[in-house]
Amino acid sequence: MTHQLIKYEAAVKALAEAYQVDEVKIIHDKAKALEVYAKQAKDKRLLMMACEIKLRAERRAGELLIEMKKQGELKGGQRTDLKNNTANRLDSNEEVNLVDSNDQVETKTTLNDLGISKDQSSDWQQLAQVEPENFNEFLKEALDEGDVITAHKLLDVVKAKMDEGKLPPEERKKAREEGKIVSERIKRAVAIQDALETFATFDMQPQKAIESNLFIHTEYVVDQYLDDALIWVNDFAEHWRKIRC
Repeated sequence: MTHQLIKYEAAVKALAEAYQVDEVKIIHDKAKALEVYAKQAKDKRLLMMACEIKLRAERRAGELLIEMKKQGELKGGQRTDLKNNTANRLDSNEEVNLVDSNDQVETKTTLNDLGISKDQSSDWQQLAQVEPENFNEFLKEALDEGDVITAHKLLDVVKAKMDEGKLPPEERKKAREEGKIVSERIKRAVAIQDALETFATFDMQPQKAIESNLFIHTEYVVDQYLDDALIWVNDFAEHWRKIRC
């Protein structure tokens, strides 16, 4: 068992045993940091592992947020403190019912207290409401595509799958194929962005790169695609500048 796998299994176990949102948030934030590192290191396996832990943490946090709502432990806005409210109202000369100093202070946790935005809370609670078997299936499919995914993107996948399930068999097959085409186009668009960045940051002038025999083992690829690539890039540049300017 590799060190990475041990860490993955430990994180999954910790999530299952976590009963406080702040515990889950710590695991989530560590997974997010690991995701950033894996991207920079171009470690695909580590990246997918970090992404999965992050999403499982978001689902678990969603479950706990729902439970906190049911128990009346979560509210919006700022933290409420009954004693402070009383003091403030006295300062403003409002008539209030005084509470004994030994009374328990009424406080409720806010999303701000937990370091969670409203959008995150909404997405995470929606993830928590997806049936476990569906969540695991959709998560695996999304990760198998090899892309980094967010809770919002996974929810889009869930919705698409649910809608697809309502279609007749032939239309379902067509929708699945169209989804694959769109996914493949997105991957290629990302590859083009990477290629443009590579061109712009390559540390050798073209002539020097050719004379250094860097392409000696791939010259047939250059011969095959260079002319068409130049036509596409020039056309792309022309339309890009029209739209962006």
